Amino acid sequence: AGDLGGAAAAFAANLASEDEGERYRAHNNLGSINAMQGRLEDAYHHFDEALTLARRNSNHLDVSATLNNLAASAERLGDYQRAERHFREGIALARRRGATRREAEMLVNLAVVHARQGRLGLAWNTTAEVEALAGELGDGRLAMRVAEQRGEVMRLCSDLAGALAELGEAARLAEGLRDERKRRALEAQALTVR
Repeated sequence: AGDLGGAAAAFAANLASEDEGERYRAHNNLGSINAMQGRLEDAYHHFDEALTLARRNSNHLDVSATLNNLAASAERLGDYQRAERHFREGIALARRRGATRREAEMLVNLAVVHARQGRLGLAWNTTAEVEALAGELGDGRLAMRVAEQRGEVMRLCSDLAGALAELGEAARLAEGLRDERKRRALEAQALTVR
């Protein structure tokens, strides 16, 4: 309902719970709320606490999801080295557990980190890995993210026509997914390229 303050207060109360599962969820949700509000250091702290609890309870899917959140927070803070380390650990864990969709999501996020560092060859190759997994899974949302990331790499390489084509494909996929917010964001990216 948009009451982030109320949600944060409820989750903060659960930090004192004796149930580690509840504390894990509280830290994870507080991390998300802090990230939405731009308090990135606080978000990172909560995700880090959640990771400790997930590891202690050997919940591999929770560990993988929390590593993704930690990496995204580190990336927003501009700490690309730490983001990459968290993504790589999460990807390895997802592969061991056969969680292909989680692996693909983390790989595309890693491609973004590579691109932000100017490592465009790595970004392109990592995106190609995601494309193969998206095809395997028949996942339109992943295919959309692949097209978007390809467009970004092409833009950074000054291939503006290629970037527009990829962003157009991503927008077409977003429309097929009925994701109006993402479609508009992709059209805004295309306008910037134009």
